Amino acid sequence: MDRRTFLTYSAISLTGLAAQWATVEPERLASALGGKRVDAELVDRLEETSGRLTALPTERRQHTVRLLDAHLATTTELIEGGRYDEDTGRRLHLLAANLATTCGWYRFDQGRHWAAGKLWGAALRSAHAAGDRDHGAGVLSDFAYQSNWLGRPKVSVDQLGHALSGTRHPTARSLLFLRRARAHAALG
Repeated sequence: MDRRTFLTYSAISLTGLAAQWATVEPERLASALGGKRVDAELVDRLEETSGRLTALPTERRQHTVRLLDAHLATTTELIEGGRYDEDTGRRLHLLAANLATTCGWYRFDQGRHWAAGKLWGAALRSAHAAGDRDHGAGVLSDFAYQSNWLGRPKVSVDQLGHALSGTRHPTARSLLFLRRARAHAALG
């Protein structure tokens, strides 16, 4: 194994990582995972870490996918076993939906379509639990893209029709219309 092929960190990344490590209280996460109250500061940290992981360059995905999987597992454990108020629960579900969507795309890019679908199904459930219909429509759009990619454009058109019926945000609707046009083009 060539040690030079490992993921390297820039000085700025290491400084940020060290600062985060120094300020995060391990007891806070451990106690939340043990059934104690999940507070807003812990969710802030989880969201911040998620943002950093998903913003890493594409060519480093082989390193980040395991980190994102672990981050999703932690978030899911907090949802299932933690105690939290309604707002914190919504934020945890949105975080889980975002992480599962991203992890699903990593699997899609690896050609692991069943695994991508399973993650997107989890993302859809989390988006629903959070009450975020636009994110849910985006996940349906991902399923439709996959259907089109796998040579089933008719399924894609149908999925996108359902997604459009419950979506209001202009950006979400634009993505759905774009992917639906692509599916119609594949149908001829």
